[in-house]
Amino acid sequence: MKMNLKELGIMTFPEASERWNKERSYVVQQLADNPHKFLEGSIDRIGKGKGTQIITRAGMEHLTGITEKEANEGLWLVRHEINWIVDFEKRVDSEIEARKLITSLAAEELNENNKTFNFEELDTKKKKSILKLRGNSIYTYEKSAK
Repeated sequence: MKMNLKELGIMTFPEASERWNKERSYVVQQLADNPHKFLEGSIDRIGKGKGTQIITRAGMEHLTGITEKEANEGLWLVRHEINWIVDFEKRVDSEIEARKLITSLAAEELNENNKTFNFEELDTKKKKSILKLRGNSIYTYEKSAK
């Protein structure tokens, strides 16, 4: 029998915590404080010594009570500014959606459909990036609180 590990959605504890919009130590803290909350068979440790702790997608959904999509709903804020005045704001569910929206809006603004855009990262921690167009037209996106 062939098993597809991608279907299990296996991730490290810190990765899972961040993907569910929690602090990096969230899953570790939950395991220490509330081990009974974990779905049986959804966590393990791989490697030698301390190893790496992993959890399945189903395990995270059980632990948090929500899906990854629900945890990130509307967390990404896309803005357009012209001459330092915000004239467009929209919340989306992922960084990929934010980039796609900005790419589409910028292509429309420049009247160039097949253009490749290069985003500049402004703040790694906040996951904030910018796309500067001609004049004072800029697009930004960032992960923010709802």
